[in-house]
Amino acid sequence: MDAKSVHLNCLKVQFGPATKMPSDKEIFAFFRKRNWAPDTLKAMFRAPREHCVYVKFRSEESMKAALLECPATAVFQYENGESVEVTFATARGDYKYVRIFGLPIEIENKELVSVLSKFGKVHSFTRERYGPDTGYPIFNGVRGIQMELSKEIPAQLYVQHFQVRVAYDGMINRCFVCKAPDHVKVDCPKRSSL
Repeated sequence: MDAKSVHLNCLKVQFGPATKMPSDKEIFAFFRKRNWAPDTLKAMFRAPREHCVYVKFRSEESMKAALLECPATAVFQYENGESVEVTFATARGDYKYVRIFGLPIEIENKELVSVLSKFGKVHSFTRERYGPDTGYPIFNGVRGIQMELSKEIPAQLYVQHFQVRVAYDGMINRCFVCKAPDHVKVDCPKRSSL
């Protein structure tokens, strides 16, 4: 089998490492809650070692549409009343939910597109908010961007003249001084010689 066809049009619903794998009934209830129509889906299978559920869509368009409608995290409800937070990504790993911290709310999304488009194709934006439980469901200053990565995004970027911090699943932490992935800034051998 061609490696490129594995997980094609497949969405990964990631559970935490300490969570139990859901039943078919619980998964299908989750699909209904997300409005994933049966005629858009081809298969569903669990990967307990990876703590995730794979959902194969009939077309790339259906999978992308489902992913773009997904928030950064969603609540998965078990039949016994327990709930856990899950995240979404393409199973092939090219789609990421990128979070940007430290950008003033007045800066428009088009400014982010001009910077992030160097690293892949930007699909959609979310301005994250504090939860309703706080009594203040206002913006929290974090931007969420669904995008297809073509190359690694550094941990810090400049948008206009603002330095922002970047985070996404699978991101490689690197030293800010020499960019090596095997240590952090305080342990950098080049820093001691500066």
